[in-house]
Amino acid sequence: MISRNLLSVEAYSSGNTRIAAAADDLLYAEGITYSTYFPGGLYGDASFFCPRDVLRYWAVRGAKRIVFRNGSRIAYEGYVDGLSVIASRDKEGMYVPLIGAWGHIMMRRRIRKRWADTRVTDDPWQWREYALAAEKCTLDRYGRIRFTPKAVKWDNNEYAAVRYTMPTGQTAKRITFKSDLQAGSQAWGIFVLNLATSTYEFSRTTSGADASLQDVTFATPTQSIEIRFYSLADNQTPPSDGTIYGEITELTVYSETGNINLTEIAKDVRGLLTELNASEQYIGSNTFSLVPFIADDFDTAADILINAARFGDASFNQWGAQLLESETVASPDGKPVLSVLQYPALTDYDYVLSFADDNLPEGLSIELDYGDIRNWIIVRYSDEHGRTQYLTPDNNSALKDAASISAWGQRDYVYDIGPATSTIALNNGRRMLAAYKDPRWVMNRPIAVSEFIRAKGGEEVPASLVKAGKRVKIMDYASAIDGIEPVFLISATNYDDASEIVQIASGPVDELVMHPYSHPVIAPPDPVPDSDSSAASSAAPARTNWKRKLGLKPGTPEWEEASKFKGDSPARRAWIEEYKKRKKKGKP
Repeated sequence: MISRNLLSVEAYSSGNTRIAAAADDLLYAEGITYSTYFPGGLYGDASFFCPRDVLRYWAVRGAKRIVFRNGSRIAYEGYVDGLSVIASRDKEGMYVPLIGAWGHIMMRRRIRKRWADTRVTDDPWQWREYALAAEKCTLDRYGRIRFTPKAVKWDNNEYAAVRYTMPTGQTAKRITFKSDLQAGSQAWGIFVLNLATSTYEFSRTTSGADASLQDVTFATPTQSIEIRFYSLADNQTPPSDGTIYGEITELTVYSETGNINLTEIAKDVRGLLTELNASEQYIGSNTFSLVPFIADDFDTAADILINAARFGDASFNQWGAQLLESETVASPDGKPVLSVLQYPALTDYDYVLSFADDNLPEGLSIELDYGDIRNWIIVRYSDEHGRTQYLTPDNNSALKDAASISAWGQRDYVYDIGPATSTIALNNGRRMLAAYKDPRWVMNRPIAVSEFIRAKGGEEVPASLVKAGKRVKIMDYASAIDGIEPVFLISATNYDDASEIVQIASGPVDELVMHPYSHPVIAPPDPVPDSDSSAASSAAPARTNWKRKLGLKPGTPEWEEASKFKGDSPARRAWIEEYKKRKKKGKP
């Protein structure tokens, strides 16, 4: 029987240029394993073993791109993340651990950028101690920037100021705010200064307040802006009762001119990372406003996209980001392709499994979870003043579901989303309600699928090509409980080429927030594959198992005890040493 999973390994020096010197060695690559996950990913960790003379030069080096193919289709794409020389009595070669592009690029590149900054604290807006009248004015930052002159003599053109400075390499391109000037019978003014051009982008010199936002786009972007409060006459002394002041409220500084949303942020991140393909065809349109949004502490590119995607969209859908393989675009250049997309709806599916399938060596175990229903949502968040605020169904009925409450009883849930606006808080509460108001199917343990899985249309998909982000439906379920069909979003896979088995995992992400390191974990296979020394030159090297090499036999207590260990862990190595000692003493 011909295998559906005939994998080949390719190594690339740069772009689409293959490393020809390594091609012959890679023909004998074995012990191939790899994982996928969603969101993030798409490709995770991987490894393979290449039998070869370790004293010969090898052109495969760190950070080189490696591709596993099933025929012409990419099964995995990643980068060399280490090289281990293996030389023993019965084995010699290179063990190669790999990391996917998300880990290699997105988790290792850091960005500092303020897309939309609403802070009025002294961190971004620094008091100008050397302004001509700095000592003659007090500043109030309580959700605003208010200059109140002291009751001392001011002369013409004396001013107090605060300055905003973008990080090096970034510029302010737009600013929105409301102004309020109360000058009484005196002459005062409040101004916004572009320090790049030394011109005033805005000024108010008569008493009054803005009814709507001022929206100023700078003709010349600037790294620094000042808000200044001026005396516009000589020898004037304001009263001490605070009735004269200049104020800026609802202030936002933008590093881009357009609306700040997931799509804009994703395109900016792509543009900042030259390691990514230039294509934006897989960046979906999500116009839900994400003001404010800043990455001010050199956050990883992965964190930035995950944090932007976590808010979903205006229709309460979940969104995610991932890196696709380089050949998903018409003109591939060897660089991964950024994808930002809405989660696939579980009203449809890509793969099908049945309890009657004979390629499920460990069977199926799923359940309909009634214990995690949430149908009365309390959203707790911090407003722009740092105060804790709550949204509940008592003040917005959209945060409860009457049908769910009638069917399952009221299930209250406090959803803490941290700093947010009331709009973002309400949107996230409604998204939580939509996701949890009904019982959901749970995959109790990963499903092992051997050789292939059937697609929706009936065709056989090789197990090596099953990837996270797809959906699998369990067919022929005896009683569709409550009429809810078991459809799962695949959140992680782990494929082992030696057995041609793919492990499929699925599970809801806590709080609808995907943290960079919270992907479902599947125990890895042994990192160093074993092979008979006589098989190094054959086209299909034979594989043995470390338990067999110890002389263990399937079905014995020692075999079962050894089978508990996953991967080349310290615990496994300690067990092996202890077993060898017992065997030497005649007590296996």
